Amino acid sequence: MIFKAVTAPFSLLGAIFNFGDDEINKVSFEFNQTNIGPIQKEPLDKLIKILINRPNLALEYTNVYNKELEKNQIIDEKYNNFIKTKNEKTSLKDFLYANYLKINKEEKAKKLLKDYEKKDDDLLKFLIKYTKENMVISKEDYEKIALLRSKNIKDYLIKNKVSEKQIIVHEEFNEESLQKESIIIEFKVNTL
Repeated sequence: MIFKAVTAPFSLLGAIFNFGDDEINKVSFEFNQTNIGPIQKEPLDKLIKILINRPNLALEYTNVYNKELEKNQIIDEKYNNFIKTKNEKTSLKDFLYANYLKINKEEKAKKLLKDYEKKDDDLLKFLIKYTKENMVISKEDYEKIALLRSKNIKDYLIKNKVSEKQIIVHEEFNEESLQKESIIIEFKVNTL
């Protein structure tokens, strides 16, 4: 029993509380999702029951993100925030063209207008695509999402009467590099 507690603590805890270890050893999020929804509540509510009944246990996890799969949503969010800076009187095409002009030399910008002469819709599509492709994404953008996920897990646990000392969020960041369908935050348990 002691060996099982050390090597497979979620199996032992699951058996005590009548849960499967795969029901309580992780929580998954959609890409760029940070809020706690019904899918996240299910394993977290089971962990809450365990942690409240075992105040000598601590739940540990790290901040997780997936750079490849969360990139497009970060770009869309940055693009939407950028568009919000547009003056109401300026058309979207003129606003994006002015941005294009800031990045490119004037002769390249003039050639663009000539290439798309009488094709306003195509020009706008090009400018939207170009603007998104040139959005700068930093490591901090990904880390911000990972931190918010971790904070929301911790806040949810505390709101549901888990002691703050039972929640240990490691400061490092794990970048998932595997092609997965969701972000998986894996838990560990330790004694206090």
